Amino acid sequence: MTRSKNILLLLACWLCSAWLAIPAGAATTAEEMNIDAKAWASSVVLGWNLGNSLESKGNDETAWGNPMTTREMIKAVKAQGFNCIRIPVQWGCHLADEKTMTIDSKWMNRVEEVVNYCLDEKMKVIINTHHEAWLEQHPFFAQQKENNEKLAALWQQIATRFKDYGPDLAFAGINETQVNWQAPTQEQADVENSYNQTFINAVRATGGNNAERVLIVQTYSCNPDYGFQHFVIPNDPAKDRLCVEFHYYNPYNYCSGKEGCYYYWGQAFKDKGKISPDDESQLTKTFDKAKTLWADKGLGVIIGELGVSTHFTSDDRATQLDNEKYYLQQLVKEARKRGFAPIVWDNNTFGNGSEIYGIFNRNNHMSVDAPWLLQGLQLGAGLEPYKEKAENGVFWEGDALLNWSEGLQLKIPANKFNGFTAKGRLMLTIGQVPSADYEQLQLMYGDWSGKVNFKINGKNYKGSYDPKAAQGTNDRTYSLSLSFDAATLAKLQTKGLIMQGYGVRLKNVIIMPQGMTTAIFNLAMTGNGQQRCYDLTGRTVPDSFRGLIIKDRQLCLAR
Repeated sequence: MTRSKNILLLLACWLCSAWLAIPAGAATTAEEMNIDAKAWASSVVLGWNLGNSLESKGNDETAWGNPMTTREMIKAVKAQGFNCIRIPVQWGCHLADEKTMTIDSKWMNRVEEVVNYCLDEKMKVIINTHHEAWLEQHPFFAQQKENNEKLAALWQQIATRFKDYGPDLAFAGINETQVNWQAPTQEQADVENSYNQTFINAVRATGGNNAERVLIVQTYSCNPDYGFQHFVIPNDPAKDRLCVEFHYYNPYNYCSGKEGCYYYWGQAFKDKGKISPDDESQLTKTFDKAKTLWADKGLGVIIGELGVSTHFTSDDRATQLDNEKYYLQQLVKEARKRGFAPIVWDNNTFGNGSEIYGIFNRNNHMSVDAPWLLQGLQLGAGLEPYKEKAENGVFWEGDALLNWSEGLQLKIPANKFNGFTAKGRLMLTIGQVPSADYEQLQLMYGDWSGKVNFKINGKNYKGSYDPKAAQGTNDRTYSLSLSFDAATLAKLQTKGLIMQGYGVRLKNVIIMPQGMTTAIFNLAMTGNGQQRCYDLTGRTVPDSFRGLIIKDRQLCLAR
């Protein structure tokens, strides 16, 4: 049997059957599906991409180094004002049968599980097909028929699984169709438009709530300018249920963060340095055109990805990060003004340069490691901006083995060293591993450019500390107080820090920008430190408290 017949047979089967599932976002009446595409898009106050996870190529969502998605991650995003999650998904590397494009049931179940995490939080959700190279990178007439059959087979299955879900779930047909990121030929644009029509036909044919579900189709390469020239609104039997999607990393010579890019954007920052020629006026011009061509014709408009890669120079870092905040604020404000859905790209990558779009650190309890980006998004959406905390606090807590690249390599971003004074301390609780043939705690700059010098009890260490030499060979757990000189601290405030090693278990890391002398001094002066327990800010804690405490004017570890 030919590939085409196999796929057509699968389509027929899916039309006659469905998975048995009780969806978290199920709608029970036609009225609940009665939301048009423009209303759906404009209801998105702020959206977030679960980037580099379920669209990664490998056995599961951890293939590109990000952790498994958890319900707690979604809760943390919602807590910052986001009300929409876009979940990029790659399906082609999770097939039980490549000939029929049958999706592996375990993968389908996992995607549904993550979708339900979001819907349970009353958030809107978008799922798509993402990084399908066989599809996105071959927009040619020679592959058009086969690609459309395969795309239809995928969406027949996806749509069937989710057909009873309510209106908060939207489907997006594809991602960024492109050939070497060049402007499309007419052939390539025509094939892209055919993908959009195939997607709609496949989803609508599954019936149920999919007959009225909001669907999202794409411009070529998700580029708005290519869309203005080549996008054709597909035929849809449902009235006013289509959105068009483009992505916005414009101007690329600013947002990419690549070598040679601009470090400043917008007329508001023209006195700070050389700005990109594409400023605020180009942003509004593009959005106005999208409104005229699409929104005014009844389409919802989804900015499915947007962002600016964190990039800065050491001599003007603060201004440049503030400029990135301003850029995102302007972008989101102008999108919201026109009823567009703004959805930021977050790939959980931190540092300085290109592809640095991380905001929430998924490897560290969703700490906000790029607060300037989050603040810009929130201000543009009219939300209360995130407030950085310079007070003492636990940065990381757990029980992880340091075993060079095979163990924990804890990254502390540069902004966590903001507000550090000469009295600032990094407090570590570590445990020795008696069976280890040697022990070493090593601190590196966040860009791996060199070792970090530090002091412990007044003694200088050039990047490394040997617990066994300092503490003996007992199986001990104890705390270390690290301080840094001014030159080292200046580098940490631009580069951040990476903690690694061997033969040591890390228990927690506490950041104390102002040091711990204030609490101890106050307790000693007032005399109320006797027999009572206090945390590192001087507040009374119960005897059951576990962690670093002050008791009888002494710093102790309560275990």
